[in-house]
Amino acid sequence: MQINKGGMEGRLFDDLVIAIVFYNGDNIVNKNIKTLSKACSSILIINNKSDDESQKVITEAEKNESVMIINNDENMGIGYALNQALEYAVSIKKKFLLTMDQDSIISVECVYKLLKCLDSGDEQLASVGPYYLSKCDTDSTVKYLITSGNMISVEVAKRIGGFDSSLFIDCVDLDFSFKLLAHGYRMSLVGGAYMEHKIGDIQKDSPIGIPYLGHGAERNYYNFRNNVYIYRKYIRILPGRCIKLFLSLCLKILKILFVEGNKKDKFAQSWRGIKSGFDMDISLIRGTGK
Repeated sequence: MQINKGGMEGRLFDDLVIAIVFYNGDNIVNKNIKTLSKACSSILIINNKSDDESQKVITEAEKNESVMIINNDENMGIGYALNQALEYAVSIKKKFLLTMDQDSIISVECVYKLLKCLDSGDEQLASVGPYYLSKCDTDSTVKYLITSGNMISVEVAKRIGGFDSSLFIDCVDLDFSFKLLAHGYRMSLVGGAYMEHKIGDIQKDSPIGIPYLGHGAERNYYNFRNNVYIYRKYIRILPGRCIKLFLSLCLKILKILFVEGNKKDKFAQSWRGIKSGFDMDISLIRGTGK
């Protein structure tokens, strides 16, 4: 692992680190950095061994003095990268960490609203995020926040054991949300805060001619594996949430069966994921869970 750093003193968001997990992304990252660096001097990019073309994006990002780059020698997954971001925030004594996907777009105003809400003095509020499917002017307590646009208390995240590195991709945010709930913390969508975020790719291979949001067959493996793992991990602690998780998994199977294309491969990968999910070691909630 190599770390490259440009030096700069804090600006408006002195207590905040913005972390972007990067893997084979495009120049949207640098557009975000250009905007956010006007207000935040601590922007971290965790580069999960991107290809040569995407490495050019990282090279461009390094020119910004607000940016720190962590270049991983291999792709260790999102959970591992987010723990690196958390440890970095601890090392430079920051109170808050904002985690971002490489293709989401967020404004300085949105970040300010998130920070103002999280830094309001409510000790049980540990995680806040922006609206992205619709716009709303009121705060809303939720049971789950996606990784992108999620601003968290560094102290709380460390206290509950950080992120689960074994998940690699998919459900890392679900596991972290469940962990917060299990420890008695709250999450909230912040009124007036809005982010542009893509929730999937439009697929047009449906046998019934209906375009749908989805991913390839290999992604189904991780999605089903990690859902089963999380169900097993939290069923005794959060039974209601886990029942809803089980039902959502059943709906995904029905979607593959009746709507999606490439059914054979997707079912094969989903079944492989379910079996792997039962083989994974679970870490019960006891202050860790990595």
